[in-house]
Amino acid sequence: MRVRFSLFALFWVATASGAFGLSHHYVDCSAAAGDGSLAHPWNSLALVSAQVFEPGEVVALKRGTQCGGSLQLHGSGSAAGVVRLTAYGEGPRPRIVASNRDPQAVLLGNAEYWQIDSLDISGGNTYGLLVTGDQDKVQSHITLRNLVVHDVEGGELKSKDSGLVVFLRGSKGQRFDHVLIENVVAAHTNQWAGIMMGAGKSSSGADSYNRDVQIRNSVVHNVFGDGIILFSVRDGLIDASAAWLTGQQPSESVGTPNGIWTWSCTDCTVRNNEAFLTESPGVDGGAYDIDWATTRNTVEDNYAHDTQGYCVAVFGAGSVTHDAVVRRNLCVNNGLSPRMAALQGAIYIRTWNGGAIDGLTIEKNTIVWNPPGPAPLLVNERDTQLAGSPLVFRDNVIRTSSPALMQSFGDKLKLERNRYEYHGAPSPHWEWDGTVWHSLSDLQQAGAEQGSELSMQDSPLAESFGDPGARPQFSISSLTALPGLDGKRLPVVQSSQATLIVAMDLKLDADGLLAAETMTQLSVLRTLAREYAPRQLQIVVAAQDFHVDEASRNALLDLDVPSVRFVRAPADMRTTTLVDSSQKVVAQWEPGAASHNAAAIGYAVRRELGAPVYAQMDKRP
Repeated sequence: MRVRFSLFALFWVATASGAFGLSHHYVDCSAAAGDGSLAHPWNSLALVSAQVFEPGEVVALKRGTQCGGSLQLHGSGSAAGVVRLTAYGEGPRPRIVASNRDPQAVLLGNAEYWQIDSLDISGGNTYGLLVTGDQDKVQSHITLRNLVVHDVEGGELKSKDSGLVVFLRGSKGQRFDHVLIENVVAAHTNQWAGIMMGAGKSSSGADSYNRDVQIRNSVVHNVFGDGIILFSVRDGLIDASAAWLTGQQPSESVGTPNGIWTWSCTDCTVRNNEAFLTESPGVDGGAYDIDWATTRNTVEDNYAHDTQGYCVAVFGAGSVTHDAVVRRNLCVNNGLSPRMAALQGAIYIRTWNGGAIDGLTIEKNTIVWNPPGPAPLLVNERDTQLAGSPLVFRDNVIRTSSPALMQSFGDKLKLERNRYEYHGAPSPHWEWDGTVWHSLSDLQQAGAEQGSELSMQDSPLAESFGDPGARPQFSISSLTALPGLDGKRLPVVQSSQATLIVAMDLKLDADGLLAAETMTQLSVLRTLAREYAPRQLQIVVAAQDFHVDEASRNALLDLDVPSVRFVRAPADMRTTTLVDSSQKVVAQWEPGAASHNAAAIGYAVRRELGAPVYAQMDKRP
């Protein structure tokens, strides 16, 4: 560790010289001034900001305490050892609270090989946690885990380069490589984004892209602009995350937002996520979006529901969007805005500004389309420019109350093997290749919708999840009698309309945090627990061989799902099961099933209990 020389640092050297040579440094802002040792911790963020940290050093803030001010982190780790900013002790995450006069609450600048975890960060007027650099260099191996970043309430929204967790390029020659953002909750800001990778200055061309960026098991809600976004990334992933109440800006100023999306990315995947209550004062306001000069981007196995705008959009603007794939997504109750439903539909394809689309496959999606007015579920704008490979819309299941099934100009959109289930008064129709078709057979004779089917329904399509005749491996009374993870009897809870029992392994990793595979399953449950009150849905996590100690107690406390019951599982309990109040199995999933995500589990719960109770969801942060 090196000391940054300033008047403050000179004072620190005179009073705390005993801290030199330590690899672990402790901070307790409720304590008297000390030398950074466990017995005599530092007591201010200013003392931490005065240091230049070196590989292998650890700075830990005491749980259950609060430090005021803005924290600036200096120095870098290396491949031999990262620098880690974390927490110690037992209790709630330590809090860093900046004022609204500070540009940000935490700043990591021109640094690499850092891990920041297990903190509650709030305040700042433009950023919550800002990672940036102004040197023409690669900033590599930056990890953010188990964080809550919230309440960045600046003044006027002036730029998209603002928000809660922001990776900002300060020079055209600077980029980020090997970034992991995991189990980060970012909520409440009147600035732009929740979690944003790659904003700021960038050079044209894929050589300047940020590389190997993973955002997983994270949550964004109550933001003025975008939820989660990858800008200019090669090999990017957004997985098992959720975004809601995005696009809350009162009027369009710096742009229009979406829930979860990619921009100018190569080999990026958005999968297993949930986005809802997305809106916009202008256009967009959708759940997922592939945008602006992307190559081989995939949006798959996601859940989009109750959005003002579309479910998924694919755009080509300024350049060519190549080989996009939209598959196995579940779109329910999108296009709640009459204006945006008519303009964009549930699936929106458009190019502008000299852009084009070369290769797009939309397949195996389920779309429940019930707009407030007659609006097509798929919209392909008249001036859409297509280049090279065709656009294909195939093997999709559409349940719709709108007679307008399609608005696609020209014959380059290939329609194949789709199943339309229509319930409504007027006859359904397709607008394709300059003609309105009121007959599927006539459309097929014209060369479209080969192998497709249309059924007229008087009632919504019933779907089966698992084996409705199966019996659970337990009774509800025996389940509620199971002991908690600590072996103690849990308090009796009120009855609920449905119970979701999830048998899983609760594992911690080497850092004492919930392991990635554990957090992926818990992420689905965390959002469900916010969407449904305990009187509607009781969630029980049945775990085996879970060792209870300080680290595990902290991990479950940080998860912040007090309505979820954690119990010790019987040896033979392995499935995830949804049962109704009469103990009838509504749905059942085998362990490790590919469908164990928000789309499968969330929609099964929705079909049993109805739409979530959104009014109860604005829990801070």
